[in-house]
Amino acid sequence: MPPDLDDVADAVARQTGSRVAPSGAVAANRLGLSTQVPAKPIYLSDGRTRQVAVGSYTLQIKHVSPKDLPVGSRTSALVLQALRFLGKDAIDDGTVAVIRSVLSRDDRAQLLRDAKYATDWLREIARRVAAEKETLANG
Repeated sequence: MPPDLDDVADAVARQTGSRVAPSGAVAANRLGLSTQVPAKPIYLSDGRTRQVAVGSYTLQIKHVSPKDLPVGSRTSALVLQALRFLGKDAIDDGTVAVIRSVLSRDDRAQLLRDAKYATDWLREIARRVAAEKETLANG
């Protein structure tokens, strides 16, 4: 059975005192927003760039500026990274519905709180995800 790469990335972050989050491609795949499975899972970190081998799996940790790492809960970070990866123009009602369907009510509320540190368009998408009922853009 393959190792849980999130657990491996978290262990590296604890060991090095750094923050870590899945890259946008990994996040989009995990949330069901993309069918593309990254060949090499990449995690972003404010620590140094490194590769971590666990059995036959290799995890790449890539250094980014701390401002490029989402703040808040792990789930919020996953959603925000996926949204950034997809891009503002690719997000529609279907995308919002998929995200809403995989998040609990508590996760949606936390996303809304965590999105206050994100850019305007990400905050707006978070508001739509957190809404109890999506209002359709066409009426």
